[in-house]
Amino acid sequence: MTTQISEITLPPDPLRMGQDTAQMPELTAQHELHYEATDELTTVRTVVRPETETAISELATHPWEESIESRGDDAHNETRPSPNWVPLRTLRGHNSAVSSIAFSPDGRILAAASDKNVRIYDLTTGQITKVLTGHLALIRSIAFSPDGEELASASHDKTIKIWDTTTGREAQTLRGHADWVRSAAFSPKGRIAASASHDQTLRVWDSRMALAVQTLKGHTRWVTSVAFSSHPGRLASASYDKTIRVRDPTESRCVSVLQGHSSWCTTVAFPSWTSTRLASGSHDKTVKVWDFHPLTYEDNKPSQTFKGHSAWVTSVAFTPDGACLASASHDRTVMIWDAAYGRGEATGRGEVQTIEGHSDQVTSVAFSPDGKSLVSASADGTIRLWARHAELSRLLEELKGLDLSAGANGGGWR
Repeated sequence: MTTQISEITLPPDPLRMGQDTAQMPELTAQHELHYEATDELTTVRTVVRPETETAISELATHPWEESIESRGDDAHNETRPSPNWVPLRTLRGHNSAVSSIAFSPDGRILAAASDKNVRIYDLTTGQITKVLTGHLALIRSIAFSPDGEELASASHDKTIKIWDTTTGREAQTLRGHADWVRSAAFSPKGRIAASASHDQTLRVWDSRMALAVQTLKGHTRWVTSVAFSSHPGRLASASYDKTIRVRDPTESRCVSVLQGHSSWCTTVAFPSWTSTRLASGSHDKTVKVWDFHPLTYEDNKPSQTFKGHSAWVTSVAFTPDGACLASASHDRTVMIWDAAYGRGEATGRGEVQTIEGHSDQVTSVAFSPDGKSLVSASADGTIRLWARHAELSRLLEELKGLDLSAGANGGGWR
């Protein structure tokens, strides 16, 4: 067959010029991609090879990202969020809503919960390497241990299961909650896990012994989300009682009760570098960032309130440096926020970008451990991987020559 040469020239910034990015060219693995960037134009040159059968979809082309100087002097905020997060790849094959997603600590594996199962994906190929089965009802949350050797899954069957990620076998089943378990998280030390339940309690577990070492009460309605901080260990929980509680899990002591949301709190997350800042999402359609005094945890008013979603917020996640925050919503979008913190105060400017592409509510969002990729899961049954534009060229180079065709189990990047 004859090799065809095509060249596409794009304007310098289709987002700012109001052009419809959905109309931008779709590239597949039949194309070898070459980027040529100038001050005025971004040119994509594709070499079409008809004999190639595998395909990658969702490779949108956008201009090179602009750098934004940091206004904070903290090392963890040296890089400000870029407005150019672009679609990289889409995972299809789920027959029902994808309820939760999690990156492994090394960023090579993605876990995704759907219905009663957890699928483990190799992110290099998009192939499903394992399917974890055993729950009797919907799985609402999953989380990797810090070493990546275990995965926790929380389910409406009132249990938390601990899985060996190497073998795919169930290691433990944690029982004790009297109602649905909505969320699970590992502590920085790994062996200790926590769970949040509709029975209005949190439980702290020795995951290897399958023992509940603490039952934490205080919330007056369903507890929907739980998260551990790293330095030092703090445990935060979100509840339908419209509060977030921050605890010292070693003493079962509540160090702060955060009040400010006008409706049910649905999700909570710490950045990786501190225990004195966290983000929360709510049915009130807002995302709030809270900053505490490192010793007293007083002054519990939100330091930032981000508005923009048109429906309730389902998931929040910080980049590893804490400068950027993503939120997922029932409005089918992911929003990226500048949540920077420097010189002892919040300096973030709010909304950076609204990411569209899912056809149903977005249920979960997570950043890769290096902060260069973002993944979102949806009730539309898909998982979408997004990349900072500056990373797109490098990622495409890594994809060349890989077998990205669907596996026998229906997985694979599409």
